[in-house]
Amino acid sequence: MRDLREPRFGPGALATRANAITMTRMVLAVPLFILIVNDGASWLAVSGWFVLSITDGLDGYIARREGTTRSGAFLDPIADKFLAVGGSSLWPCAATTPGCRSCS
Repeated sequence: MRDLREPRFGPGALATRANAITMTRMVLAVPLFILIVNDGASWLAVSGWFVLSITDGLDGYIARREGTTRSGAFLDPIADKFLAVGGSSLWPCAATTPGCRSCS
């Protein structure tokens, strides 16, 4: 039986559950950004933002249990910044211009 404290993946692993959650968060951020631009700060957009934020903690928990990887250490901060910067720059635009298609 495997010791739960022993890492399941080595530092060079790419295809881990934590990395899959991180990549899914980045992919699902795009429809969320489109929703923010089209509908503004709707409950659906806030709920989507909340779910994507929860997945950040979930992938960190899984990575600590199964073993951290260099790819995860690289991808997770990028996904965090993508979600934070994207949403922070789109919500003010959507709030000031209902139905705006671009922030320029």
